[in-house]
Amino acid sequence: MDRISNLPDELISRIVSFLAAKDAASLLVLSRRFRNVYTIIQDLVFDDRAKFQGTFTGLIFTCKTLNKLKLGREIVISLLLQNALLPSLKTLIFESVRFCNLDDCAFQAFLLACPVLKELTIDGMYWETWKWSGIVSSRSLQRLTIGRELIDFKGPDPQNITFDTPSLAYLDYGDFVPDGYTIVNFESLVEARLNLLVMVDRRWRGHFSEDGDILSSNATNLIQGIKHVQILELSSPYTFETLYLFRDAIPVFEKLHHLTMTHDDTGFGWRFLPFLLNKAPNLKTLVIEGGLHCLEPDYVCRCLSGYSCLLSCF
Repeated sequence: MDRISNLPDELISRIVSFLAAKDAASLLVLSRRFRNVYTIIQDLVFDDRAKFQGTFTGLIFTCKTLNKLKLGREIVISLLLQNALLPSLKTLIFESVRFCNLDDCAFQAFLLACPVLKELTIDGMYWETWKWSGIVSSRSLQRLTIGRELIDFKGPDPQNITFDTPSLAYLDYGDFVPDGYTIVNFESLVEARLNLLVMVDRRWRGHFSEDGDILSSNATNLIQGIKHVQILELSSPYTFETLYLFRDAIPVFEKLHHLTMTHDDTGFGWRFLPFLLNKAPNLKTLVIEGGLHCLEPDYVCRCLSGYSCLLSCF
């Protein structure tokens, strides 16, 4: 330990950045010298291999030079220090992390502590296991990726979600649609990739909704909120279904010039397509990926045949 302690701070920070979370935390306990190292680290990863449980040092949330932070599995965040501030953090990755403080909302406090955050990834997540405000708010955020586990639903999850991200340019969003979206501020959005699944009675039944079902999901504000998008990808037939069910909410996409639709031939057809294309007056490129079998050919043929401004279709 003495030999390592005598090394320059820059070299020690490089060594610590490669350690697993459990080992890095042990250094903080063993030596006061290593506590200061966290103030000059740029990239830090707490991964799932460490099986790191419980609380970890609050010094991480006051590191002035940290540029990228990844928190992995087995980490539960309930409270942030009042002086939490990551003034240089630009990339933040949560992989199966849980937040469990509704009153003070540790998630919202986390984002507030990152004033220059550019990219946020929330992967392998179950909203229904979180205790949070339902608010994703950042003035600086430019790229947002949310990929929840879609294998099964641990609901019910009645919570509304707010996206207050006026600088966001890229959105990759896969989720069960909640009761609603209170605020959707995507004024700068250029590109979006959507994978949306609607629920009936706050439950996911593993198949498309049927006539007469009472939907608990409401995608109206989200659909209207992406009206400035230029590049749009609909990445599943369930997203097609969502757009059809909420077809009255489809806005005019004045800037949309590139549309990609991924279809896996699961049975739901293309009834949404005329409603979308008729609201995209400047669309130039249409890409259809996956199975091309269509249960309602008339919908597609009538719509595409009258869409004379389409320059290319793949």
